[in-house]
Amino acid sequence: MNFNRFKAIFRRILSFFERKMGLYLRLQSRPKFFDKTSYPSYPHINADYGILLQGQIIAEDNFTLETVKLYKHVYPNAVIVVSTAAETDRVLIEAIESIGVPVVTYAVPQFRGLSNINMQLLSTLTGMNYLKSKGVKYMLKSRTDQRCSKPVDFISYLANLQNAFPVKDAIITKRLVIISTNSFLQRLYPITDMFMFGTIADMDLYWSIPLDTATQHDDITDPAMFMKFNVAEGYLVNNFFKSVNFNPDWTTEDSDRFIAKYFCIADQEQLDLYWLKYERFFDIPYPHTDPIYKQRTRTEFAMWLAAWSKYNN
Repeated sequence: MNFNRFKAIFRRILSFFERKMGLYLRLQSRPKFFDKTSYPSYPHINADYGILLQGQIIAEDNFTLETVKLYKHVYPNAVIVVSTAAETDRVLIEAIESIGVPVVTYAVPQFRGLSNINMQLLSTLTGMNYLKSKGVKYMLKSRTDQRCSKPVDFISYLANLQNAFPVKDAIITKRLVIISTNSFLQRLYPITDMFMFGTIADMDLYWSIPLDTATQHDDITDPAMFMKFNVAEGYLVNNFFKSVNFNPDWTTEDSDRFIAKYFCIADQEQLDLYWLKYERFFDIPYPHTDPIYKQRTRTEFAMWLAAWSKYNN
C-alpha cells in the first residue's frame, strides 16, 4: 500500500476515536529491519564500552537479530554480546554468531524465581562476565526484546549524563543511568531493571547478588510499596540497599534522595527505546483517567533533576 494513502486512512480512523475518547492520538512507526542508510556509525565508541542484550532471543521478524545488526553498525568498535538460556534454538544463536556477535548461554535454574528474576540474573551475570573478560570498562545492559531506535549516539548520551552529574560520597564510582520505561512514579525507589548503564564495577555491584529463593509474596495492595515486597526489580533494589549501606525509610523524600544520589533517569524518547511486548500498540507515558494507566505514569528526567537539585546542592 502507498504510504501516503496508508496515512490518510489512519488519519480518519484516529480522528474518529479522538472524538469518541476525548484523547489526542497519533501513529508512530519504526522500521522492523535494519537499514544502514538510516543510521550513522560512531567508531569513537571503542572496546572500553560493552552492550549486553539479555533474555530470550526473539524470533518474530528476527527482532533480536535485527537489533544486533543495528548496534553492530552503529558501534562497530564496541563489544556486543547476547546472553540467553542454553536451551535456546541453535538456529537462532547461529544466526547472531554469523554476523560476528558472540552468544553466551547459561543453564536454566531449577527455580526460575518470581517473575523470572533468577533467569534475568543469570543471563545478566553470564553476559557481564564475558564483557569483563574482554576488559570492558562501561556496560549497557538491555533486553533482547527492546531496541534503541533513534539514530543517535546513545552510548555517549548515557556517558555524558554520568559526567554531567558526578556522584558525591557514594560507594559507586559513577551514576547508574536507567530508562524512564517502567520507572513508575507511584512506586518508591522506582528503579527499573530492564535498561541500565554504568561502569562495569558498579554494574557488578548491582547485579552480582544471590539468586532469589522466595516462592511467594503477600498481595501488594499499595503500589507505592511494590519494591518493599522483594519481587522482581524489588529484589534487586533491596540487595543494592545492602551493597551501598543505604537504609530506606520508605518515604517519598527518602526515595527521591536515594535516586538523586545513585542514579540518573534518561527519558525513553531520547533513545526511542522500543519494547516488543505487552501493550506495545498503546504507549501511554502521561497521566490518564484510567486507574490502571495512572499507576503506569513514568518517573522522567525532569522529576529526577528536581530531586538531584534538591538533595545534591
